[in-house]
Amino acid sequence: MLGHPDNNIPANPYSTPAHIVPEWYLLSYYAILRSIPNKALGVVAMGLVFVSLILMPLLSSISTIGSPKFRIISERFFWVAIADVFLLTVLGAAEIMPFTVLMGQVCACIIFLYFLVIYPLVPMIENTLYTSK
Repeated sequence: MLGHPDNNIPANPYSTPAHIVPEWYLLSYYAILRSIPNKALGVVAMGLVFVSLILMPLLSSISTIGSPKFRIISERFFWVAIADVFLLTVLGAAEIMPFTVLMGQVCACIIFLYFLVIYPLVPMIENTLYTSK
């Protein structure tokens, strides 16, 4: 029901459907993969996303405040990252055009900025802001 209708067409080695997309839960990774022109770097970028997701619990232990629910700045950046993932999901399902490729590159940069810069640094900044009082 949530899949793309082209995925239900029987396989025909002589004709490939024009637009094949993965399932909905892989669309954001697919958008990152196809927005990077070099396919090897696209695979590295997808792997970096998975490694970042695995390391998130270790990075969240940096804060002495506790849950991100009590850290206002972290919570705002979290919702920006969630919106970015939703936009990547929509871009992964869209057809390939210069605009969708450009938007995919911008969204991929934003998600990498969140995982590699914002998520590790904001708790340290919040620690100094909230504990210095």
